Amino acid sequence: MLSGEQLADYSRGVLVLDLDLSPRFCERLLAEIAPHYGAGLKDGMFADDSGRRIQDAWRVSGAVKELARHETVLAALQDLYGRPPLPFQTLNFSHGTEQKAHADSIHFNSLPAGYMCGVLVALEATHVDSGPELYWPGTQRWPVTTMQAIGVEPTVANYPLYETYMSSKLVAEGPPRSAILSRGQALIWDGNLVHCGAKRMNLELTRHSQLTHYFFPGCRYYTPLLSRPEAAQWRHPTWIT
Repeated sequence: MLSGEQLADYSRGVLVLDLDLSPRFCERLLAEIAPHYGAGLKDGMFADDSGRRIQDAWRVSGAVKELARHETVLAALQDLYGRPPLPFQTLNFSHGTEQKAHADSIHFNSLPAGYMCGVLVALEATHVDSGPELYWPGTQRWPVTTMQAIGVEPTVANYPLYETYMSSKLVAEGPPRSAILSRGQALIWDGNLVHCGAKRMNLELTRHSQLTHYFFPGCRYYTPLLSRPEAAQWRHPTWIT
């Protein structure tokens, strides 16, 4: 059970948990996915040609699946959302993403809204120069930003316009917080929290981590980036069981 203090912390949109992962487990996970970086599409897993990102490695790695269903994470999410969490996607990273500011709610959302979150687990200690995740506490309370809200067609081609819009909204916010995590710590973030990847100041540093996205039951799921009010792009997730 989460403490009252931890539940209050999540009002900022984030919560840090210690999963007490052993070095041996982290090393096993990294060894299982190492051959797949840059391998493209295989058995439902996709590793892009950057050599730094693998989507859905849970399909080829027992350790990735185990981490996506870590009992401490599942129990915490149950406390936070009042429903049993349903993991549906993993992303494994070898380095910092340097991804521009966004909220996951542009990529995944639910009806009713708000039943989606991400959990980033550090598989090694995060260095300030390795491109840590940055986030803006409280931005999860913003209205969900859709492509309609910024006045453009819901297409992948228009995603840079979404990024520009989000960057302009952040001008009025204070500086972001850095997620400097120890190995085995998990950062839970609300699906509407605005976050990004910091610039990698030292390109030789890795930032091994796993991000798992979770939905919750009793909802329909869709992709706002590709949806119109009259025609949602529905999702039919494969749950990680």
